[in-house]
Amino acid sequence: METFVDREMELDLYQFRTWLRTHPASQVVGVSCLGDRCPVAQWLRQQYNKRFYVNTLTIEQVEVIEDSQRRHINQWGFTPEWVETFINRIDPGPVREREITAQEALDVLDALGEEHHPDQFLLAS
Repeated sequence: METFVDREMELDLYQFRTWLRTHPASQVVGVSCLGDRCPVAQWLRQQYNKRFYVNTLTIEQVEVIEDSQRRHINQWGFTPEWVETFINRIDPGPVREREITAQEALDVLDALGEEHHPDQFLLAS
């Protein structure tokens, strides 16, 4: 079975932002509080054509088996700070599992980028 290799996997804030901008503002790009359906997991799925489970601690390549159970195939080992902060800002709220639009994800990501790399992020806008 083919698995991704840690050093080949990129989790770049700007690439994620570019992916979000390819979607209409109102298009749903993920669901909050579901590690396999969050916007970052959806982006990785599209980028690598594999299923991922993303949380604030780890990123894992997974395979769905019977009864929606996940089998972990590979683990990246850590979640980059920007992904952790993005998830923490997307997940809280009165509704635990809610659809996240491209615009909502971009708004969170834009604020995050300005906090972490203000000069570089403004140039990339």
